Amino acid sequence: MKGDEDMLTVDALKAFGADTEDAVARCMGKEDFYLMLVNKAIDDTNYEKLRDAVARKDYEAGFSAAHALKGIITNLSLTPMVRPVTEITELLR
Repeated sequence: MKGDEDMLTVDALKAFGADTEDAVARCMGKEDFYLMLVNKAIDDTNYEKLRDAVARKDYEAGFSAAHALKGIITNLSLTPMVRPVTEITELLR
């Protein structure tokens, strides 16, 4: 189990630049539900799929993984990550 210093919090995500107010509202006001979704996103494999697809020059698979990441990141209001993943998605389109 993670130590307290490693625990993901809404305040930490807000300090990162996430629009936590919007995201928590989308989660019916439940911060614990939002944090569970963010933790699931951290474990998502689409980043590895994107990296591997680009390394293989399989740009169709890369686009699919980037597009999935864009959806996850946008829905979780992880604002600082939206622009970079959108740009990657568009480059692979």
